[in-house]
Amino acid sequence: MLEIKVYTTKNCPQCVALKSKLDKEGIAYTVLDTMEELDNALEGTGLTASDMRSAPVMVQGDMVWEGADCVLGVEEGEVC
Repeated sequence: MLEIKVYTTKNCPQCVALKSKLDKEGIAYTVLDTMEELDNALEGTGLTASDMRSAPVMVQGDMVWEGADCVLGVEEGEVC
Protein backbone atom coordinates (compact mmCIF):
# COMPACT_ATOMS: atom_id res chain seq x y z
CA MET A 1 0.00 0.00 0.00
CA LEU A 2 1.30 3.42 -0.92
CA GLU A 3 1.65 6.03 1.80
CA ILE A 4 -1.21 8.52 2.08
CA LYS A 5 -0.42 12.13 2.96
CA VAL A 6 -3.14 14.59 3.89
CA TYR A 7 -2.31 18.29 3.62
CA THR A 8 -4.58 20.43 5.75
CA THR A 9 -5.20 24.01 6.74
CA LYS A 10 -6.45 25.45 10.01
CA ASN A 11 -10.20 25.66 10.59
CA CYS A 12 -11.01 23.30 7.72
CA PRO A 13 -14.20 21.27 8.23
CA GLN A 14 -13.49 19.11 5.17
CA CYS A 15 -10.08 18.27 6.63
CA VAL A 16 -11.74 17.07 9.84
CA ALA A 17 -14.27 15.03 7.83
CA LEU A 18 -11.53 13.36 5.78
CA LYS A 19 -9.45 12.42 8.82
CA SER A 20 -12.56 11.04 10.51
CA LYS A 21 -13.44 8.95 7.44
CA LEU A 22 -9.91 7.59 7.09
CA ASP A 23 -9.88 6.69 10.81
CA LYS A 24 -13.27 4.98 10.52
CA GLU A 25 -12.08 2.93 7.54
CA GLY A 26 -8.83 2.01 9.34
CA ILE A 27 -6.69 3.60 6.63
CA ALA A 28 -3.28 4.82 7.79
CA TYR A 29 -2.21 8.32 6.78
CA THR A 30 0.14 11.15 7.68
CA VAL A 31 -1.21 14.66 8.34
CA LEU A 32 0.86 17.66 7.35
CA ASP A 33 -0.56 20.89 8.72
CA THR A 34 1.00 23.00 6.02
CA MET A 35 0.49 23.42 2.30
CA GLU A 36 4.16 24.43 1.83
CA GLU A 37 5.28 20.81 1.44
CA LEU A 38 2.59 20.07 -1.11
CA ASP A 39 4.69 21.04 -4.15
CA ASN A 40 7.21 18.33 -3.26
CA ALA A 41 4.48 15.71 -2.88
CA LEU A 42 2.92 16.64 -6.22
CA GLU A 43 6.19 16.30 -8.11
CA GLY A 44 5.68 14.04 -11.10
CA THR A 45 1.89 14.49 -11.18
CA GLY A 46 1.93 17.55 -13.41
CA LEU A 47 0.29 19.60 -10.64
CA THR A 48 1.56 22.21 -8.20
CA ALA A 49 0.18 23.49 -4.91
CA SER A 50 -1.10 26.57 -6.74
CA ASP A 51 -3.33 24.26 -8.83
CA MET A 52 -5.16 23.15 -5.69
CA ARG A 53 -8.28 25.19 -5.00
CA SER A 54 -9.46 23.74 -1.69
CA ALA A 55 -8.29 21.79 1.33
CA PRO A 56 -7.65 19.12 2.23
CA VAL A 57 -5.38 17.69 -0.42
CA MET A 58 -4.77 13.93 -0.24
CA VAL A 59 -1.86 12.37 -2.12
CA GLN A 60 -1.23 8.65 -2.63
CA GLY A 61 1.47 7.84 -5.16
CA ASP A 62 0.53 9.71 -8.34
CA MET A 63 -3.14 10.07 -7.32
CA VAL A 64 -4.31 13.44 -5.99
CA TRP A 65 -7.69 14.38 -4.49
CA GLU A 66 -8.75 17.77 -3.14
CA GLY A 67 -11.60 19.17 -1.10
CA ALA A 68 -14.74 17.05 -0.88
CA ASP A 69 -13.31 14.65 -3.48
CA CYS A 70 -11.00 13.30 -0.77
CA VAL A 71 -13.87 11.79 1.21
CA LEU A 72 -15.52 10.55 -2.01
CA GLY A 73 -12.25 8.87 -3.01
CA VAL A 74 -12.25 6.94 0.27
CA GLU A 75 -15.96 6.08 0.05
CA GLU A 76 -15.61 4.86 -3.54
CA GLY A 77 -12.62 2.67 -2.73
CA GLU A 78 -10.14 4.65 -4.83
CA VAL A 79 -7.79 4.88 -1.85
CA CYS A 80 -6.08 1.62 -0.98
